[in-house]
Amino acid sequence: MRASSEDSMTSARRPPKAGPREFGVLVRAVVIFAIVLGLVGLLEFAGLVRVGDTSVNRLWFASVERFDLGRPPTTKIILIDDRSTKLPAQPWSPDVLLDLVTRVAAGHPSLIAAVGQQSMFEHDAGAKLLAELDALERRERGLSPGERARMQALANFRALITNHVLLLHEDGPSLWSSEALVDGDLQVAKATRFDSMVQRLALTLPDEGRLPVHWLLPASKLPSMQIDAVLASEVSKANFEDKVVLFGVTANEEVVSISTPAGLLSSAQIEAHALAGLSDNMVWGEVPVAWMWIGTALSGAFLLWFLHRASGRVGFLFGVLLVVAVLAIDYLAFSTGLLRLGVTRPLLLFGLVYAGYWALQAWDTIAGLGRLHAKVLYETGADRREGEVEDAAFWDDLAELGKVYAEQVVGGRTRNRRAA
Repeated sequence: MRASSEDSMTSARRPPKAGPREFGVLVRAVVIFAIVLGLVGLLEFAGLVRVGDTSVNRLWFASVERFDLGRPPTTKIILIDDRSTKLPAQPWSPDVLLDLVTRVAAGHPSLIAAVGQQSMFEHDAGAKLLAELDALERRERGLSPGERARMQALANFRALITNHVLLLHEDGPSLWSSEALVDGDLQVAKATRFDSMVQRLALTLPDEGRLPVHWLLPASKLPSMQIDAVLASEVSKANFEDKVVLFGVTANEEVVSISTPAGLLSSAQIEAHALAGLSDNMVWGEVPVAWMWIGTALSGAFLLWFLHRASGRVGFLFGVLLVVAVLAIDYLAFSTGLLRLGVTRPLLLFGLVYAGYWALQAWDTIAGLGRLHAKVLYETGADRREGEVEDAAFWDDLAELGKVYAEQVVGGRTRNRRAA
């Protein structure tokens, strides 16, 4: 008796053999998965995936700034801004430019460069200084000691330009003549001033000149100092040694601020952030779209298969775990500057897979209720056609049938236990 009971229990645990119903479920699952892939592809074609990824990236940046999780600055980049309470209104004279460059150059930086769309100095201020040097050199014999000191300072200024240490506004076009910041990427055209900076520092831009800006967060981590402090020698020249010293407009009321994950920034500050990330080798790699689609599709197919094989609660918990894993991987790859993966595509696929799975379950339930409906009518000996049976009567018959089935199952198990 016990052996027969164990055989019945063992047979009950065996998975059902594949049959027409299993094959039908498989076909419907394949159709639903193909529809899901098509919908995700359509949303990506419409640009919603890109918008979603950009929003998530801003959320990652916001979390980095809020909890101070940003990378420590290497201080290779220093930005001298135009905040001043001592100088007259801009634009400033060439003499201020000469004074600034002379004091910074005394610290032997690797590069001194102007950044941003606007200049804090007069138009062609550098050219005016070089023209003054030429005039002094032509009458060198009759110069006073003060003029000779001035000529030496101007000669040093020219030497910085000749040795490719100094890069002024007039030395190349700005990035900002067209839209320069697109989806967090700085569009670096050839022969622009920023491109010249990259070449002089022996850095390498990503393909197609799209430089993803890895913002230093919080934004206060970007090393900067006021021009007043530099001109007043309040900053030690040792701070400039082997550094890239940038200068640009940040506080002028006429400057158009640009919305970034680091807040509203001027074009000079954006270029400083971009160059800091590039010099720190914090540039995200891009995974080919084909590989992203293959990985996403395989994950979605596995999720659909797992939902079909597991119970509803286990499937739900597995789905939540999968979503958390995707978000965690994307955050870690993004915050460390390794990869920019994007979560919108897989999350859309997982959500639509869940919706398709439950739609398939609802379809099977409705179809099963229809078959059960017909079975109840048959076993109760009803002569009326299926469409003529009232709903209340159907549910009463279904409850009665369930009660009889439960009594048979529970009673049978109780008898088996007593007999064992």
